Amino acid sequence: GTVLVWNKAAELISGYAGVAVTGKNMVWKQMYPDPEYRRGVTREIQGVLSRDTGLVDFETTIRCADETTKNIIWNTKSLRDAEGSVTSYIVIGRDITAQKDAEQKAGENARFLATMLDTLPMPVFYKDHEGRFLGCNPPFEEYFGIRKKDLVGKTVYDVAPREMADRYTQSDRQVFNPPGIQRYETQVQNADGTLHDVIFSKAPFFNKDGSVAGLIGAIIDISDQKKMETALRESEERILLLLNSAAEAIYGIDLNGNCTFCNKACLSLLGYAKESDLLKENMHWKIHGSYADGTRFPQEKCRIFQAFRKGEGTHVDDEVLWRADGTAFPAEYWSYPQRDADGTVVGAVVTFLDITDRKRAEEALRASEQKYRTLFENMLEGFAYCRMIYDENGEPVDWIYLDVNRAFGNLTGLHDITGKRVLEAIPDIRKLTPELFAMYGRVASTGSPEMFEIDFKPLNSWLKVSAFCPEKGYFVAVFEDITQRKASQERIQALLKTKEEQLRIINTSPAVSFLWRAEENWPVESVSTNIAQFGYTPDDFLSGRIVFGTIIHPDDLARVGAEVSFNSTHAIDDYTQIYRILGKDSTEYWIEDYTHIRRDESGRITHYEGLVLDISDRKRAEIALKETNDYLTSLFDYANAPIIVWDPSFNITRFNHAFEHLTGRTEQDVIGKPLAILFPDESREESLEQIRETLAGIRWESVEIPIIHVSGDVRTVLWNSATLYGEDGDTVIATIAQGQDITDRKLIEAKFQESRQLFMDIISFLPDPTFVIDKDGRVIAWNRAIEQLSGIPAAGMIGQGDYAYSTWVHGKRRPILIDLVLNPDKDSARIHYTDIRWEGSTVTAQLEVTLPGREKKVPLSLVASPLLDADGKVAGAIESMRDISRLKEAEEELERFNANLEKIIRDRTQALNDEIVQRKAAEREVADALHYSQSVIEANPDLMIILDEQGTVLDVNPAAESLTGLSRDELVGTSYSRYLVDDATPKDIFSRLLHDGRVEYTVNLGRADGHVTPVAVNSTIFRGENNADTRIIVAGHDISRQKENEAALQASLDEQVLLLREVHHRVKNNLQIIISLTNLQMRQSTDPRVKQIMAETQNRVRAMSLVHEKLYRSQSLSKIDFGDYSRFLATQLFAYYGMDTQRVQLEFSVEKIMVDIVTAVPLGLLMNELVSNAFRHAFPDGRSGVIGISGQCEGDMITLTVRDNGIGIPPDLDWKNSPSLGLRLVNTLVDQVDGTIELDRSSGTSFTITARRPKGEGDPA
Repeated sequence: GTVLVWNKAAELISGYAGVAVTGKNMVWKQMYPDPEYRRGVTREIQGVLSRDTGLVDFETTIRCADETTKNIIWNTKSLRDAEGSVTSYIVIGRDITAQKDAEQKAGENARFLATMLDTLPMPVFYKDHEGRFLGCNPPFEEYFGIRKKDLVGKTVYDVAPREMADRYTQSDRQVFNPPGIQRYETQVQNADGTLHDVIFSKAPFFNKDGSVAGLIGAIIDISDQKKMETALRESEERILLLLNSAAEAIYGIDLNGNCTFCNKACLSLLGYAKESDLLKENMHWKIHGSYADGTRFPQEKCRIFQAFRKGEGTHVDDEVLWRADGTAFPAEYWSYPQRDADGTVVGAVVTFLDITDRKRAEEALRASEQKYRTLFENMLEGFAYCRMIYDENGEPVDWIYLDVNRAFGNLTGLHDITGKRVLEAIPDIRKLTPELFAMYGRVASTGSPEMFEIDFKPLNSWLKVSAFCPEKGYFVAVFEDITQRKASQERIQALLKTKEEQLRIINTSPAVSFLWRAEENWPVESVSTNIAQFGYTPDDFLSGRIVFGTIIHPDDLARVGAEVSFNSTHAIDDYTQIYRILGKDSTEYWIEDYTHIRRDESGRITHYEGLVLDISDRKRAEIALKETNDYLTSLFDYANAPIIVWDPSFNITRFNHAFEHLTGRTEQDVIGKPLAILFPDESREESLEQIRETLAGIRWESVEIPIIHVSGDVRTVLWNSATLYGEDGDTVIATIAQGQDITDRKLIEAKFQESRQLFMDIISFLPDPTFVIDKDGRVIAWNRAIEQLSGIPAAGMIGQGDYAYSTWVHGKRRPILIDLVLNPDKDSARIHYTDIRWEGSTVTAQLEVTLPGREKKVPLSLVASPLLDADGKVAGAIESMRDISRLKEAEEELERFNANLEKIIRDRTQALNDEIVQRKAAEREVADALHYSQSVIEANPDLMIILDEQGTVLDVNPAAESLTGLSRDELVGTSYSRYLVDDATPKDIFSRLLHDGRVEYTVNLGRADGHVTPVAVNSTIFRGENNADTRIIVAGHDISRQKENEAALQASLDEQVLLLREVHHRVKNNLQIIISLTNLQMRQSTDPRVKQIMAETQNRVRAMSLVHEKLYRSQSLSKIDFGDYSRFLATQLFAYYGMDTQRVQLEFSVEKIMVDIVTAVPLGLLMNELVSNAFRHAFPDGRSGVIGISGQCEGDMITLTVRDNGIGIPPDLDWKNSPSLGLRLVNTLVDQVDGTIELDRSSGTSFTITARRPKGEGDPA
C-alpha cells in the first residue's frame, strides 16, 4: 500500500500534498479514518487483487485534508516485470461527488415534480408532437373516467367524439407552429357523458436540440362559474321584470331633469317605440312643457322639480302630459326624490297614470237616466230580474222573471218571458242543471253575490253568470255566452304539450486499457481483450489495420487532438477526456478516457497510456434526465395554479410564476424567507398551525387559506398539499402545496347572494300575497303577505314540493293555478276556478277560500305567470293573489243604496271592462318582459409586454397586439407611455416601479381605432447579474366586464329601492280612487242618512290611505310613527267635522311608536271611530269641552286612550252589543289586534285600548 506516485489531480481532489504522501502508506488511514470502514474497503480490494484482476468502478467515500468528504470511483491496472510478476498498481480515482449530488438532487427533483403533478387538483396531460398521450395525473383519470395505462399511446380521437377531437387537434397544432403558450375556452365531455365548460392551457416542451417534443396541457373546469354568472344574470333579469311588469308608467330623472330610465308602460302611454327615445332627454320639455291649452309651462313651476329639489314627494292630478304624436292626455302623477347611499338627492322617480278613462267615467256618471236605459237595453250581456219561490222547507224550487233585456232573449231564445216561471219555459231545467237553483237560492237568501261559469245543458252552451241580491228573496242575473271562448280554450289546451418516464442509469462497462505511440493517429501498441465490447478484437489494432485516431467520432476528433496537444505542451501528464468513438459496426459510444503521458530521459513524449470506460448509458441517462427535468420544471413553472414548496423549518424553497402573480413577490423577495410573510395578520397564526400539521404527514384537500398580496389585497386560495420524504421514507424533506385562487368566485357568489336576497326582499315586501316555485314545483319564495294570509311561515314552506303550497287552500296536495303555467290543463282550471282568463302564458282567475280564523269565505283574485331563464326556457312560475273582499263589500254597499238599478249595472259593467283592459295590458307587458335578455361582455385575453429601463417596448404577446390594434413590429421600439390614456402621469408610475421593484395599478389602454380598454396591470422588474440587462415585465388583465357588471349591479339596486317605495304609492292611489267614487255617488243621493254613511266610510278609507302615505314617505318603507300618524288623522277629523277649536279643544299626547301596516291600519280605524263618535255625540247643543288622545308603549304593549268630558254614554247602553256600525267596528278591530278595550264613564267617556305589538316591531334606537 506504499504510494509510489501521487499526481497533481490526486492532490487537488484529496488536499493531501504529494511530497507528504509519496513513499508512505499513512494516506489510507487519513482518507479512511473509520477503522471499520477502512477494513471493509481493504477486504474488497484484497479480494479483487487476489483474483489477479483490477478494480472496476469501485466506489468509496474519502475524508479530505480539509475534513470534507468526497465520493471516488477507483479503477486499477497491474504493472508487471519482465517475468510477468506484478510489481505495482496504477490506481485511477475519479471524483464523482458533484455527479452524485446532481443525481441525488435530480432524483429528488424528479420525485418532487412527479408528486407536484399528482397533487395538482386540475386535470393535466402530456402528449408527444404527433398527438399521442404520454401520460396524465389522477384528476385527469377521474375527470374523464379513463386510466393512465389505458390512455398512454392513444390519440384524442380514441377518447373523444370526432367533432371535439378535430377541434382539439387543430388547437394542438397551433401550440407547435409557432411554439407558444395557448389558453382558450371550450367544452369537454366528462366521464358521466355531460358537457362541461373548461379553460385549456397548453405549452410545448422541447428536445435537447431545440425541436418540439410535445405539449403539456392543464384543464380548468369553469362550469360552476358559468352557472353562477348565468344565475346572477337571471336574477338581474327578474328584478328588471318587476319594473317592466308594473301597469303604471315609471321614469327617472337626474338633477337636470334628464331621463335616466323608463319602463315599458311609460313608453306605451307616451307613444314611444324604444327606451333610447327618452333616455338623456329633458323630460319636462319632452312631455310636460305645455299646459292643456298649448301655452308654455315653465320648468321652475313644475311640481316634479319643486318636489325633489326640496327633498319631498308630491302628488298631482290636474295637469296634462304630451304624447309623441303631439296629443295631450290628463294625467295623475307622483314624484319623490331619489337618494344615493349618503342620502343626497340625485334625482327623482316619477310614476304617472293616464286618467282619461277615469275622467270619462266621471263625466258619464252625470249623464241622463234615459241614456243608461238605452245602454241597458243594448248591452250585450243578458239580464234577468227574478223573484225566488221556496217550498215549505225553505228550499228554492222555482223563480219568476220580473224583467229581462233584449240580450236575454237573443242569448236564450226565450222571448216574452216576463211574468212567467222558469219551469214553464224550461221544464227540465231542475233535472239538467240542479246546481243553478242552489246558486240562485243562496244569492237570494243570503244577499251574497256570486260569480260562476256553468255548463247550461238546456241550451247546450256555457254561460258566465254574475248574480247579486237587490233585496231578500230576489236576485239579478247578468250573464254572457262563453261557449266559443271555452271551445277556443280547449283547442289551445290541446295544442300546448359531456414520463411518467422512468430514468435508469446503466453502470459503465469494464475499463479497456490502451497503450498508444506518440505518432499521428496514435497507433496502438497494447490493448486489453475487453475491447470486444466495442466490436473490435485486439488484433484489429495490433496489426495496424486500425489506428485509434480513426475510431474517434469525426465531430470530436479535432477537439480531442487539441486537448492532447495542449496537455502535452503544458506538461499535464495525467488528464481525463470525454468523447465519442465509433464501434466496428459504426455504433456511437461515449467514453471517458483516463490518460498518462510517458516520456524518455530527455522528456520527449514516447507513448500515451490509459483506461477507456464506456459511459454511453450514463450519457443517455443524463440527457434523458435533463429532458425530464426540463419538462417537469416547465410544467412546474408554467402551471396555471400557484405552487409553493417549503422545507421542514417552514422556509420557502421554491415557487412558480403563478405564485408570483398571486402574491406579487419575486424570487429574491421570497426564497429562504419564512412562510409567515405570506399571510394576513388576522389569520397568520391559524394558517401556520395548519401548515405545522403537514409535518405529521397530513395532506390538505381543498383547505381555504388566505394569502396577502404585496399591495395589501387579501386573496382567498383553496390549497392541496403533499409531503415529500427522504430515501428512508420517514424523514420529511419538503412540503409542496398547490392552490386555486377563488377570490373572484367568492365575489361572484357574494354578488349572486346579494342579488338573490334583493329578489327575495322584493318578493317578501310585495303587498299582495305572492309565492314562487321552480320548474320542479319546489317553493323558492313565500312572502310575508302570504304568510299572514295562509298562517304558514316561510320557513315551513321554502323548499317544499309535491303541491305542498295548495294544502292551506284545499286541505290536500293538488295542482293549483300556478301549476297551469308549467303544465297547462284548462279543463282542471274550469272546474276549480271562476273568471279564468289566459293571455299568452299568463293566467288569471278568481277563487273563494276559507282562511284560518274566519268563517266566511274570502274571494281572491289570482295571477300566475312563468319565469324564464336567459335562453327563454321556463325556469319556474310566480303566483300572486289579492283579497278582493273589500271591493265586493264596497260594491254591495253602493248597490244597497242605489235606487237606479240600470245605472248601477252600467257603472259596474264599465268598471269591469276597464279592469279587463288594464289587466290585459299588464299581461301583455309581462309577456313581453319575459322575453327580455341581456348580453354579457366577455373579457379579453391577458396581455404581456417586456420593457427596458427606459420604458421602451422590447417584446409583446398577441393579446397586446389585439388590445392596442398594432402589430408586434409596430409596437417594438416604441415607448409604452404613448398607449396609455390616463389622468396620472406615466412617468410617476414608472419611477415608482423602478424604485419599488413592483407596482400594481389600473390604466386605460388606447387602441389604434380610438377604443379605450380598462386594464389591471401588474409590473415587475427582472434584473440580471450585477443589475445588467434589467427588464420590466408588464402583465395586464382586461377588466371591462368587471367594471360594467359593478355599475349595472349598483344601478339595479338603486332602482329596486325606488320600486319598493312605489308599491305604497299604488295602494294609496287605489284607496283615493274609492274615496273619489264615493264622493261622486254622494252627489247623486239626497238622503242625509245615506250621505252620512258614505262620509263615515270615506273617513275609514282615508284612515287606511294615510297609513300607506306615511309608509312611502318613511325611510324604512315597512313602519310608520303612529304618534305622527294619529296627530295628522285627528287634525283631519277636526277639519272634517268643522269643530270650533275655541269650543272643543284637542289635547294630544301620543309618544313615538313605530308600528307596521298590520298594526297601524286597525289602530287608525279604532281612533277614527272613537274620535268621530266624540265629535258627533259628546257636545250637543253647543256645549264646550275637551277631547283627549294619548298613547304610549311599554315593552311590547301599546296603550291608546280616547276620552272626552262631554255628556257621556247612557248607562243603559250595551256598547259591546250595540247595533251601531261604528261600535261594532270598534269591537271587531280590537279583536283583530288581539287587544282589550275598557270604558270609563266616571267623567264623560274614556275608551282605553291595549294591544300587543307584533313580534319584530320596535322603536328605533
